[in-house]
Amino acid sequence: MPPPGFEPFVRAICANPDEDTVRLVYADWLDENGDPDRAAFIRLQIEWARANDKLPHWHELRDRVIAMRRAHGAAWLAELPSAGISWDTGIPWGPFAHGLPAVCAVMHGGRFVTETAERLFALAPIEHLIFPRIALEQITLALACPHVAPIRGFSVIWTVRDAPWDALCEHLAGFTHLTRLESLWCGFGLTDDGGEALARAPFLPQLRELGIARGLLDDRTVLRIAARLAPGRLRAFSVPRAIGEQALEELRERFGHKVVETR
Repeated sequence: MPPPGFEPFVRAICANPDEDTVRLVYADWLDENGDPDRAAFIRLQIEWARANDKLPHWHELRDRVIAMRRAHGAAWLAELPSAGISWDTGIPWGPFAHGLPAVCAVMHGGRFVTETAERLFALAPIEHLIFPRIALEQITLALACPHVAPIRGFSVIWTVRDAPWDALCEHLAGFTHLTRLESLWCGFGLTDDGGEALARAPFLPQLRELGIARGLLDDRTVLRIAARLAPGRLRAFSVPRAIGEQALEELRERFGHKVVETR
């Protein structure tokens, strides 16, 4: 674990995940208290995040981040509760962002809720959950947990055409604790029933990114969902390519270039 007394710094970071200054103050404290590698990794990932990815320096920073993750990442992650989750994100720098763990895959919703979530979210600024081919019941268990309120997004990996997106959206419509959610991608299988539920979801106006894959949504349902989105906040709205021209025109009048047709 970090040196004794680290908890106030982590609480401040979790409360202000976008404020790199808090993380850099924490890095200075780690240096002063005998944990220079963790301090260096925080500073390095912040520098990399701020760098222009068109410059050669960006690639050098990325390679250094990957090297440090390989050297120390497993030990740092082993400090955290892990029942029901995996830290395997499939990317070379692992689950870290701006120096701290930010994403994990939920493998068993029940164990995640009862054994992991409370302590994990107290020790790390987790912002994204991945659900890799697990049952709907396990996903809704995890998302219903009040401790996951800080997440900004989640990814569901369902590869079948009849994935239960309607049922998931029915649950999402009743979740009032996801007050930081900013991105949502609804895959194949969403119909008007799920779309109507999504249109009622309390978090819809706060989204910055919303994606709706090709499915069975009527244009009117898509427009009802769009009516709850905030044009000034939204960055991207992906809609089914099969949407009608009139509906597409209405969406582009409201959101401009932010509207993209999915294949």
